[in-house]
Formats: sequence, C-alpha cells, structure tokens
Amino acid sequence: MGLVLALVFLAPSVAAHAVRATREEPTDEQVRSAWERLPVEEQAEVAAWFRAECDRRGGYRLGLEQHVLFALAGGQRSYPAARENPLYEATRHAPAQPIQRRLLDPAAAEVRKERERMGLDLDGPEPRPRWHYDWARGEVVQSGDPFEPTHLVHLALAGRSPEHDLVVALVTAALDRAEQRPAHQAFGHAYATRTGVAYPGISLYDAWASGEELEMPDVECLGIYHDLTGEWKRFVAPVPGNQQRPLYTIIGDRFGRLRRERSVAEALARVYLAAEPPLDPSLAGNADRLHLFWERVSSDPAAAPERLPDLDEKPWKAWWESLDELRKDPDLSGRAAGRRMALRADRIAVRGRLVWVLQQWGAL
Repeated sequence: MGLVLALVFLAPSVAAHAVRATREEPTDEQVRSAWERLPVEEQAEVAAWFRAECDRRGGYRLGLEQHVLFALAGGQRSYPAARENPLYEATRHAPAQPIQRRLLDPAAAEVRKERERMGLDLDGPEPRPRWHYDWARGEVVQSGDPFEPTHLVHLALAGRSPEHDLVVALVTAALDRAEQRPAHQAFGHAYATRTGVAYPGISLYDAWASGEELEMPDVECLGIYHDLTGEWKRFVAPVPGNQQRPLYTIIGDRFGRLRRERSVAEALARVYLAAEPPLDPSLAGNADRLHLFWERVSSDPAAAPERLPDLDEKPWKAWWESLDELRKDPDLSGRAAGRRMALRADRIAVRGRLVWVLQQWGAL
C-alpha cells in the first residue's frame, strides 16, 4: 500500500496524462496511421517530445530505469554494434568432412520459419530490442538506431519506454557472473544443418534451448567439444554411431549449466521493468517468484548476483523452489504485489503518453 501511495504522490503528471489519453482511446492501428501521415521532420519532433515527456513522467519504473542507467552504466547510451554469430569451420573441426557453411540471407523466408519453429521471438509482434546483452562477448550491444522515431512509437504501443530495452540488457549484464564465458562463446556460434546451411541470428544456444528436433552436424558438435575441452583426439569426424551419444552427453551437460544460468538471468531482467513479460518456456508462468526475488534485494541488480543459485541441477532446482517459499512472508509478498501493480500502471502510462503527445500535436 505504501508503494501505491508513493506512486500517487510521485507521478501526478502520469495520472493527468492517463486521464486525457483515455478519452476516446485510439486503437494501435489508429495511432500507427496517424503517425505514418506525419512528415518525416514532424515525426522527429514528435519523437523528441515523447522522449522528453517520458523523462518527466515520474512513476515507479522511471526510478528503476534511472538507477540502472546511472549506477550500472554511468548514463552511457551508445554501445558497440551487434555482430553475426561466427561459423565453425569444417576444415578445422572436421577436415574429413569438409562441408562448407553457407550463411542464409537474414531476411530469407527459411530464417523466419526456423525462428518461428524454435519460438525465438518471445515478444511476438512487439518490436525486437535494439539493445541486448551478448553473452559470448560479455557486453551490451546494439542493432541499428535505438532512438529511430518509428521504433520508439512501436515500443510505446507495447508499453515500453525509449530506454526499456537498454535497462533490460544492463540488468542482464549485471547478472552474468562471467564464469562460463568460454561455453557461451562456443554455443554462440551459428546454428547449421548437416548440409552446411547456416542461419543468421540463430545461435547454437538458441537452437538447443528451443527444445525442437535439431540436426547435429559433426562440425558444430566437435567445434563445441574442442573449444570447451581443448581435446582433439577422442572424437574425430565422421563421428561413429557408437560415439555420438557420449559426445552429445558431454555437450548437453555443459549446455544444461548455461541454460540454468542464462534463463534465470534473462527472466529476472525482463521482470525488472515489466509485471508479466514473456519468459523462457522453462520458466513461463513464474513471474511472481521473480518479483519476490527483486523485492528481496530491493530491486538492486548489484545485490542480486550473490543470491543467484549454484548451476548444478539439484541446488538450482532447490533455489527455484525456495523463491516460492518467499510468499509466506506477508510483508515481502505485499511489496511484490505492489511492484507488479505499479509496473502494470506504468506500462499503460507510456502508451498514454504517446497518445497525448499525438493529440496535442493535432495528429489524433
């Protein structure tokens, strides 16, 4: 209740904008149409006005964003460009099977279908983040201009502020304990089929985490094994049938640790600014536990790593179940519920702020 009252006092302008924006609330399609009718120069001005309004909006989420942007990044907004996933070289890892990799065009229909099959776009029709955390490089990267006006409009319609995705990336970075960087680099190579067709934007981690049936070319499997063990003689391509299971077991065990680390870190980062965001399928439906975790550490990403679980399977499962036990603390549960409610309200307020700016501009 204290959190809710604080929101009322801290964000009167949010409430005022929300009231004005809900008058004959336009649909997303109406907002997009109004936006597309604006000349490019006016779009730039409206986007700048919207960003300024977001910076003045107050509210719970703004406090979280500002803490992360300044405490973890010192206000930095520009980051290195994202890179394509590297390809394992057949001539190096499987010289007896030198099937060269052929990288598809990122816009190819085959790539889109494979992404859909693997369920990689958690946000569905919402815009893809232009900032994200690269686990292989151990740094935040960006794709394109994150402040491009039309992108900001699409973010706002999804209830995401202009810097929402940067905050999520920075929180993810704070939760990476860096102990498994070599494994992240190995599984950060591009996914490919036995015929050498490689998919840009789909890493071996993505493919393995999807739970879908996969092709397991010797080049990629041996590439991972070589990088993780430094041992080149035990398994040699073409890997005989009786050696495939031992090889896959070794790789699978390392992947399991990666999945436990990364799924929790990315889920916590998504929940940091959203009440019920889409989560990794292995954690779906458990956002409430993650909000309890954030309340336990006062929503401070710097305090979170020391409370993350050991990555062996049994202690990891025990840690996950222990989050459910936090519900028994009425004070913590109440604060977590208030956290979720505040984030829901802020999501609505971001969209309402865009609608209000467009109305004031005369576009709606």
